[in-house]
Amino acid sequence: MRMGFLATVGLLLLGGCVMAVGQTSPRPNVFVDGGGRTLALSIWNTVRDEYKVPSQSGLAPIDVKAWRTTLTAGFRNGFGGGFEIADSRHESDLTIELIEARLEVVPTAWSAEGDPVAVAAQVRFKAQLLDASGQVLRRSSRTVASKIPATDATEVSHAAGSAVESMYEQIAADLFPDP
Repeated sequence: MRMGFLATVGLLLLGGCVMAVGQTSPRPNVFVDGGGRTLALSIWNTVRDEYKVPSQSGLAPIDVKAWRTTLTAGFRNGFGGGFEIADSRHESDLTIELIEARLEVVPTAWSAEGDPVAVAAQVRFKAQLLDASGQVLRRSSRTVASKIPATDATEVSHAAGSAVESMYEQIAADLFPDP
């Protein structure tokens, strides 16, 4: 039975199946004190809302949709407890600019035949914190991974949301270090 399950999962992750990542509402574990200030998110135009992650390492191509909406939801859910969230950088005390936030999916486990049976989502990002005048205060860049794997194509969106949580947790640690 276990081999049948693995074979099925492998088929879902391989080239014959189109995987998709849709809108999620990530909930990053962010604990910052905004001190009554406002914070906005500005996503550069280089961060596309819909795109295709090309096939790699035996994985099918992945259609990404509503990526900017997912990034915005993660920002609001993560930083909303410590800051008043502003709608634009022109109305805020501070702004997090997302210069890059690219989703990648990588295999983490393989079947005996060498087919991928589990994947992790990763987000490669570059971000900076601006003050109200637009001056850069701090920068953050890394590739972070999801905390949970996806073992079939229906779980890839959830794994992508987990990677967005990891991204904002790292951004919070880098841009708002404890005194």
